[in-house]
Amino acid sequence: MIVNCDYCGEEVEKKKSNAEGKNFCDSSCYGHWMSDNRTGEKHPNHSKKKVNCENCGEKLERAKWRIKSNTNHFCDQDCKKSWMENNAPSGEEHHQYNSVVVSCSNCGSEKEVAKGRYQKQENFYCDIKCQNEKEGVPERDNVGLRFEKQCKQCGSSFDVHPYRKEEAEFCSKDCVGLWLSENRSGENHHQFKNYEENYGKDWPKERRKAREYYNNQCQVCLDSFDQKEEKIPIHHLIPVGNFEEKNNAHFQENLVQVCRSCHFKLEYSTLEEQIEILQGTKYTEKHGDDILEDFQ
Repeated sequence: MIVNCDYCGEEVEKKKSNAEGKNFCDSSCYGHWMSDNRTGEKHPNHSKKKVNCENCGEKLERAKWRIKSNTNHFCDQDCKKSWMENNAPSGEEHHQYNSVVVSCSNCGSEKEVAKGRYQKQENFYCDIKCQNEKEGVPERDNVGLRFEKQCKQCGSSFDVHPYRKEEAEFCSKDCVGLWLSENRSGENHHQFKNYEENYGKDWPKERRKAREYYNNQCQVCLDSFDQKEEKIPIHHLIPVGNFEEKNNAHFQENLVQVCRSCHFKLEYSTLEEQIEILQGTKYTEKHGDDILEDFQ
């Protein structure tokens, strides 16, 4: 069955069952027709009406449901704020005002409380002191009590609460940091690793030489770092644990400088996988392409 497109007028072949209603050549014609005929007030579900801004009087469009639920309408928050300052009820005139004046059960002075609280409570007090006095609770002896202590780092005096009397040792976080840097670093730190025992006494010297040789550059991805900012790890192709004498593990060809990401890959790879990763890298440029054959 031949019908005309309702947007461009071209002839379109349609089944008889599909030809009822609107007909279009394609989705593009359908979209253009919808934008021309089914938007704004032309939309069958359009339900907006024009109202005036309560503050400045400007015309606004609002959905019907908003007009039913809201008494006042505004252009924006600034208009609403301006109108509220001049017209909104406050204090007892406000629709949510629900304060009740009550008397303190101990001293008799008056105070305001919320209606909800007034309905739930029988006795009201000015503060916790009045309440304790009425209920016969004895005053605590250590209220406001402070103990004087001497700072472990700088020697100055400082006050602490009774519960911190035993544990407090420093007057500030700065003093804590200074004391830790002086007393909990290097061999004094509880997690200090003895490199002489694990890597041999020559390791610090050989590691420094390797960093100078590789110019603090990752030999795999070529990332470079300032020597002062960050010292890139030095990796052993053959682990130190495989050598009976630890210092024998630090020969130059066994050491390769890599960034932390590449170090992670090498650290958890077999020797064969490490050789594959290092093929064609800066490492083989420095030592020669045949160097990896010596490790196989």
